[in-house]
Amino acid sequence: HHKHLARGAGNWNIATKMWFAPGQPPIENTGTMQGEMIMGGRYLQSVFKSTFMGQPFEGRSLDAYDNASQSFTNTWIDNMGTGVLISHGDCSDPGCKVITLTGIMVDPMSGNKMNTKNVTTWTDNDHYKMEMWANDGKGQGEFKTMELTASRAK
Repeated sequence: HHKHLARGAGNWNIATKMWFAPGQPPIENTGTMQGEMIMGGRYLQSVFKSTFMGQPFEGRSLDAYDNASQSFTNTWIDNMGTGVLISHGDCSDPGCKVITLTGIMVDPMSGNKMNTKNVTTWTDNDHYKMEMWANDGKGQGEFKTMELTASRAK
């Protein structure tokens, strides 16, 4: 499983779409991501850089596979907030091309807790897509909040 994490090492070009409410048009951006395996190949540390609403954006991700619990864990922080999103999950196929993680985050706009689901799908070793859905549990249902498409920089 750590070899599957290592696919994310290197330099990436990213394109993102973000939705703040169902039925609204997305905000689209491009940026870069630099991934590095750290601590003897146990963790993938990724740094995302872009702009968001005209402001510099930086996000950091740490991905792990816990041999004891036999599950993946992801943490996410960025310079637009002060929270930490922690998600857990597993891959759904033997080649680990699809990894699904779930977590709970606080919506910075409303202060409400939201259930999240992230699905990362690897097309090949140079391309993947991460999609995120959220559900605030208030009858709105699950809606897509983000899509990130990544291509390895050549």
